[in-house]
Amino acid sequence: MARESSLLDIGCGPSYFLYSAKEEGFIVTAIEPGIFSAISGKFRLGYTIRITDFMHFNDNLKYDITTCLHVIEHVPNPIEFAAKVIEYVSDRGLIIFATPNIGCEYAENLGSEWSACGPADHLCLYNNTTLSLVLNKAGYTDYSIIETGQHSEELIAVCKFG
Repeated sequence: MARESSLLDIGCGPSYFLYSAKEEGFIVTAIEPGIFSAISGKFRLGYTIRITDFMHFNDNLKYDITTCLHVIEHVPNPIEFAAKVIEYVSDRGLIIFATPNIGCEYAENLGSEWSACGPADHLCLYNNTTLSLVLNKAGYTDYSIIETGQHSEELIAVCKFG
């Protein structure tokens, strides 16, 4: 992507990723449902962060890159969520999802003691198969899922359009 590409970060939290993206020349837009995280990013970094649940977000813009970093495991209807994300991607754009990998070695060895199992707001955890199922049902056709981390504890899905 060229500098000054547009980026929509869904579930930006305290905005650490936004800072890096802006430093790299991206024009960033952020959505965060948690008021305290949004305010932290807004005042600490001076960003405009829309405080709303993404499912209530309404924007006529299309973005070159849309990121959902550690968000999909928090949503009650991941297929509906992933389908709505497509509405905001530009032609030839990218959507990137990151989520804990329930199929990783840590999860297998630690079971319910694995750290990603702990947060009560993790409504659904994914492995390669289940994340693919969600993406397929939501209308994604061109994507790759990669396992990252020393013990493959994270999944990253890179979805291409156009």
